[in-house]
Amino acid sequence: LAGCGAQLRAAEQLIDPRLQADAVVLERIDRELELGPFRVEDLERSDESFAGGGPLAADDAGRTRPTQQQRLSFRMVGGRDSWRADCVAQRRQPADHDLAAVAGEDRDEVALACELTVEDSAQPGRWSLVLSGSLADNLRGDLVIAAPDDPEAAVEAAPGWIVEVVLWRSLWNLTKRRLPAALAQLRPRTRGGSVADPSGTPAAMILARRERAYLDAKLEARERELLLLSLWALRLAPVGLAD
Repeated sequence: LAGCGAQLRAAEQLIDPRLQADAVVLERIDRELELGPFRVEDLERSDESFAGGGPLAADDAGRTRPTQQQRLSFRMVGGRDSWRADCVAQRRQPADHDLAAVAGEDRDEVALACELTVEDSAQPGRWSLVLSGSLADNLRGDLVIAAPDDPEAAVEAAPGWIVEVVLWRSLWNLTKRRLPAALAQLRPRTRGGSVADPSGTPAAMILARRERAYLDAKLEARERELLLLSLWALRLAPVGLAD
């Protein structure tokens, strides 16, 4: 418990103070995959052949590196609506794999693409969550309303949220240190751009063994559930974001 508390404190220091001051805090007490009234059900992970697309696709010369691909799916219940997440997670060896192995560092390149949907609701909806980068740095992505014909175009055109996964913390601008537990957070972005709105952070989750989520108390039910579902997807994705 003491070790888990230290994990949480390191990430908690990086959460927007305005969110901490006005947040509904959900923390797992006993049951795994349960935060407050919300719980994850029907969790499935399965290996599959690398499809060759997405941010980790081969370059113009057809060159690539060993890449793992897994499919993740689950449901989230306990709120006003039931939700479903269907994700494809990819993880690829870095170009300097041998050097990283000698140094004992994880520099794998990762990508995550999820379709988030409302189940059995009078107001159906579908959203797209995309994230990519290297585990040697912090990661950034987008959560937007999914366009029916071109989900990638939605990332550029629709309002939504900036997705951030903080794996590293800078120390005096001289060096950086890996956090004991990563912090995932969502910030509203400006319409038509990828710049985060400075007004605040509506949702965050510490990706520790005993998860803790912070949700702005002013969020409406659907938005609260969508953001929590997105945080769960980041927590459960098999790409090295969580322990």
